Amino acid sequence: KVMLNAAHKRVYIEMYGFTGSFNLSVASALILQSLFFACPEARGNLSTEEKNQLRDKWYPKLNRSKNERERFDKFRELAEQGKVQEIDDLRVPIEPPRIPPKVWKKMKDNEEERER
Repeated sequence: KVMLNAAHKRVYIEMYGFTGSFNLSVASALILQSLFFACPEARGNLSTEEKNQLRDKWYPKLNRSKNERERFDKFRELAEQGKVQEIDDLRVPIEPPRIPPKVWKKMKDNEEERER
């Protein structure tokens, strides 16, 4: 209750199926994705060189096996030779999630109640 009262805004994350709640990392990822839908320019625009520097730094740490490291090294080698077409962005433009009318009304009611 103290946390809810201290918050500037309350956010509703719609859940489907048998999910009762999300853990913190999942909830954070969903909220960040929604923010990127609302403000696409916040995604940033790294140059190819900057992307490659990040890949060089992080891919070796993410590869868990010798086989994965070898596959990555082969991919990087082919990419540097121009034999692999680099994909700039795999994200598909998606409409922001729809807030159900009942939830929208409850959010507005709660906001009006706090303003009183």
